[in-house]
Amino acid sequence: MAYFDSDFINFLQDLQVNNYREWFHENKKRYEASVKTPFKSFVEDVIAELSLLDERYQVPASKAMFRIHRDIRFSKDKTPYKTNVSAAFGPNGRKNAMTIGLYLHIEPGLVMLGGGSYQPSSKDCQKIRKHILKDQKRFQKIISDKSFVKYYNEIRGEKYKRAPKEAIEFVDAIPELMNKQFYIMHELSDDIIFKSNFLKVVVDHFKAAQPLHVFLEEALSAPE
Repeated sequence: MAYFDSDFINFLQDLQVNNYREWFHENKKRYEASVKTPFKSFVEDVIAELSLLDERYQVPASKAMFRIHRDIRFSKDKTPYKTNVSAAFGPNGRKNAMTIGLYLHIEPGLVMLGGGSYQPSSKDCQKIRKHILKDQKRFQKIISDKSFVKYYNEIRGEKYKRAPKEAIEFVDAIPELMNKQFYIMHELSDDIIFKSNFLKVVVDHFKAAQPLHVFLEEALSAPE
């Protein structure tokens, strides 16, 4: 089943060069028909598939989808709209998505699929390192799994210049202990969204990410 037609990308491309309120309001019906409605339908089906893995994924699509309106309060870029669509999947949908979640992003030329912990606090980083050290074999098994390596290959993120004290003796074997972020991402061309197997592609990526997601969720929910 194909969820999107060519005007999905065309609208976002047009918005890139007409990123002001008057144009958007004039084209709002087009946005609703070509972008928001099909994306919502797709997100609903992703949620349904993920709920087979964990029923806590079962949230309304509206709670998973990010708004197209940009928060410009503290930004030098005052363009009012995002030129992408995105959604975060987890028990809280997009809420706390920067801390942990599975993530889908579509923009002209690019699709990104991934997850993990993108902006953990220093306290959360400490919890994640502690959990890795506590269960090193399981962590290594997760990141060396064939499906994980196929789609993501590695855990990404900014790294400390010096190893945290509790991790010094382990960083040679587990370099991820140097991370300030613990996220994974795979980039694809945007033509994938027009293929009948796009839902399967997304779900397969998220299934490969699920063991790491569970591991990080355990770490972040651990008592201090």
